Amino acid sequence: MRRLCRLLAIIVSITTACAQEPATFYAGPFAVGTTPLTDIPEVSGLVASYLNPGLIWMHNDSGDEPRLFALTLPRNLIASVRLEGASHLDWEDIARGPGPVSNASYLYVADIGDNSARRSSVTIYRIREPRLDTAQRGLRMAIPADSIERLTLRYPDGARDAEALLVDPRSGDIVIVTKRENRCRVYSVAAPHTGGSDRTMRFEGELPLQLITGGDVSPNGSTIILKNYLYVRAWTRSSGSTLAAALTGSGTPLPYMPEGQGEAIGFSADGSGYYTTSECERAGPPAAIYYYPAVPQRSINSGMLRDVRLPSIDVQKLEATTYRVRYTVPEIERISLTVHNSAMFKVMTLAEDTAESGVQEREFDARKLGSGSFVIVLQTMSTRVSALLEIP
Repeated sequence: MRRLCRLLAIIVSITTACAQEPATFYAGPFAVGTTPLTDIPEVSGLVASYLNPGLIWMHNDSGDEPRLFALTLPRNLIASVRLEGASHLDWEDIARGPGPVSNASYLYVADIGDNSARRSSVTIYRIREPRLDTAQRGLRMAIPADSIERLTLRYPDGARDAEALLVDPRSGDIVIVTKRENRCRVYSVAAPHTGGSDRTMRFEGELPLQLITGGDVSPNGSTIILKNYLYVRAWTRSSGSTLAAALTGSGTPLPYMPEGQGEAIGFSADGSGYYTTSECERAGPPAAIYYYPAVPQRSINSGMLRDVRLPSIDVQKLEATTYRVRYTVPEIERISLTVHNSAMFKVMTLAEDTAESGVQEREFDARKLGSGSFVIVLQTMSTRVSALLEIP
């Protein structure tokens, strides 16, 4: 993936300061693969493998069997791994972290979705990460029930819907960030964790964010990322703090191109970037897997990553409710220009035609949209770019 940093690409460079380290910049998105449509039509969690170089673990949202999928990029499905004796009520995230055996890698599968906030408890399944031969294709295997640890967790203040699981790579502490409150709530439970246990989590505080759909912690434990349908945010963690203590404020924005039903995010195995993907559009093509690599400061300053052949988009406010969208199309091609709400559902079409090369403009009245966060998406035959619109 490091060679991707040298490609000409869309660049949205933001910093996230790591303790006692230079600021890290990220570029992207780079489309590096697609999800296997038949097997994983509704990806809601992903995590990079520690034992199997180049492999990514994924799982479906609610409605599937209790199974994980192992794939390598761009679209090679290596294995389907069933968790015998487990339930799949609403799996929403997956994380990697430590466990009972020192220096071993464990996978934590979060059955924590609860759209109606009715579940009296949620479940985390912990398994020892399987070692696979990445040269194989389509392997089907099962983890026996006696090799799966079931961790039952309860909220101290009533049922919640959540989709983001964080596991501390240093301590093994578990953190869950809820989804549907006006301010997402953070809960934690400290390691060690014992299979068959039933524990009440601790409420740690709130974040000024909504609709959090996934998260991850960098392999060295220094950076936490959370995402919703519109953006990715990062928090820096000092060496002596817990994950929950580091989650204060709104975080630092990182590059992200909003995806329809984009729920999954995870760092690469070496922490040199992060992946995102989404559920497949209904009756549409497989979902793209995007990668956002860390890049040197000098690449940002020199403009090495700018590619004038790629589309660009910008939005400006003209009057009280009137906005102008200015976009660049490198060559004559079919485009669509659409407005999406905070859940990435299309709410307005601004253009759907063949555009001439060069700078184009569209004006629109936002009174029909109301207030809130929106995304304007420019889709061409080969790529997609977007701009965030905040309407007071």
